[in-house]
Amino acid sequence: MGVLKGMFYVFLFLDLVSIFCFFFNKGKIASNKIVFNAIGVLTFVLCFMLFSYYPNNNLIGKFIASIFFIFGVAGVMLKEKNFLYARLLLTVVIVFSTLRLFIIQ
Repeated sequence: MGVLKGMFYVFLFLDLVSIFCFFFNKGKIASNKIVFNAIGVLTFVLCFMLFSYYPNNNLIGKFIASIFFIFGVAGVMLKEKNFLYARLLLTVVIVFSTLRLFIIQ
């Protein structure tokens, strides 16, 4: 098994666990501050990996990665105001970042 395939399975597992935490029992697990912050760190790691995936001359790719990063920051900041939108926004960022990193080549 290659390194990329191993990383894919690790991040897929982490993504599924975080989405399960977000939506199981109406997000009671993810409403814990430590769990939510851990999911936020996972989101930022995925966004940083996506940003570093694109070469410097690919401005459109860097722009898309920056938009995902901004949505991730907005999702973490929305936790106190509207937890539903925070969960949805972070889920979208996690799913699309993982898809772009590992599936769409």
